[in-house]
Amino acid sequence: MTVLLRRIKAAASFDLEACEFSIRDAVMGLGAGFLEGPLNKVGRGRRAEEVHCPRCARVIASVGIKYKTLRSILGRVRFGRSLFVCAHCGAFRFPADEELGIENTTFTPGAQRMMAKAASRSTFVEAAEDLALYANLKVTPKTVERCAQSIGREIEAWMKRQDADLLRDAKRVRNARRSGQRCGRPLHRVRRHWRSYPASRTPRPKRQIARRDRTYPRGQVGMRLYTDRL
Repeated sequence: MTVLLRRIKAAASFDLEACEFSIRDAVMGLGAGFLEGPLNKVGRGRRAEEVHCPRCARVIASVGIKYKTLRSILGRVRFGRSLFVCAHCGAFRFPADEELGIENTTFTPGAQRMMAKAASRSTFVEAAEDLALYANLKVTPKTVERCAQSIGREIEAWMKRQDADLLRDAKRVRNARRSGQRCGRPLHRVRRHWRSYPASRTPRPKRQIARRDRTYPRGQVGMRLYTDRL
């Protein structure tokens, strides 16, 4: 940053646009350096919980640190995290990647969100150009397309889970109604009685909670609705 400021002062002519982009890139580079410190603390060290194999569910141990370069909205960040390998079946896991949402990708969640947002407003080619201009995130149109498709699949899976939860709750409520239990409160059973009776001699149920009376001419069929507390 200091070298950049010296170059700006020593320049014969002052180009405001070039200075803006240069200072922005330098500041974002400093931010990437600050981000790298706490990020590496997340991926290393002892874990409070045991890590299980995704294939055979056995407890697996760490075999060392593996590095990869992440593409963030601040710039490139070198990320080192523990690799866990199963001695029985050979499967491996990166728990830190799973926690941070960067499993099987080199883009941070912020970069993925920016690419998906840009792809939703224009074509993939234009989205790649906008990302390079606005955030100095230089990616290919194919990368933007893959990221947008991946996020689309995640959203679709999330919507399916929500629908499944709603169906499961509806089924639970329906079963509770059939068994006469609903969230700890008694249900009411609606009974319909059809019979011919005079209007002046209307039958009255003993345990009547609520009813709706209607006057019928003598000799006609009447209906009375009332509910009994179970």
